[in-house]
Amino acid sequence: MVFVFYTKRFIFKCSEERQRVSCIKFGSDGQFFRAIGIARINGKYYVVDDTNTEFHSNGTLMGAMRQYIEKKYGKIEKVITRD
Repeated sequence: MVFVFYTKRFIFKCSEERQRVSCIKFGSDGQFFRAIGIARINGKYYVVDDTNTEFHSNGTLMGAMRQYIEKKYGKIEKVITRD
C-alpha cells in the first residue's frame, strides 16, 4: 500500500515494507529531495532523514511516520492512499 502525504512545501510518497516505512520526499514543485525511512527496532522508532533520529510514538509504523512528518515539515493537508 502506498500513501502520499501533502504539506505546504513537500510531498511524501511512502510505502510500508514489513518492519519499516520508506518515503521519497519531493518539493511542492516536484523536485526530488531525498529518501526518508523509519524502522521499529526493539520497541523504538528510528528515523533516517538528515540525521539519524530516535522518535517516540505509541502508534503503528505509518502513524509514527505521519507524526514525524507533521512535527518536522508541517501539517499534513491531504492524504492519498493507493493499493
